[in-house]
This record gives sequence, structure tokens and C-alpha cells, in this order.
Amino acid sequence: MAIFLLWILFSALVAAYASKKGRSGAGFFFLALFLSPVIAFIVALASKPDREAAARKSGLKKCPRCAEYVQSEAQVCRFCGNEFHAPTEVGGIVLKE
Repeated sequence: MAIFLLWILFSALVAAYASKKGRSGAGFFFLALFLSPVIAFIVALASKPDREAAARKSGLKKCPRCAEYVQSEAQVCRFCGNEFHAPTEVGGIVLKE
């Protein structure tokens, strides 16, 4: 019984690690549950992080000029100096500039 609980715990830890890298936490949980937490952790280590998913999760936005990720509240890109304009609202519809 203790081995089964540890297996589930380690599977959840692998899922949390994969989710932090922007991968599917549920997918890695079931992979670890059915194969092995060690094998799933090695696969999670070897997989490249999904930068776009991780950026969306952490609230970053992508600069349209240099394609680097900056804070969503930024008004100027720290990499290229591109100025972000606030979206304008016309009749309840938000327009981008």
C-alpha cells in the first residue's frame, strides 16, 4: 500500500515539473502512473520547455518587433526599445494599434 501511495506522489511531482516547463501536467502524470515516475521524469527533463505556454501562464507578452518576452505591464521593450501602445476602446470593442 505504501509503494502505491509513493508511486502516485512521485507521479504528481513529475506532473508538477512538466507543467512548470509548459508541458501537459496531466499527460505526464498518466505517463508516470502507467510506466514509471523515473522514466517520465527523464522524458520531462529531456523535453524542451514550451516558451509560449510558460509565458502565457506567467503573464508575459511577446514583443512584435524582436519576439522577446516582456512583462505584460511593460510600455517599452527592454530588448529593442519598441513602445507598446495601450489598446483603444471604441463602442465597447477593444482595438489594437
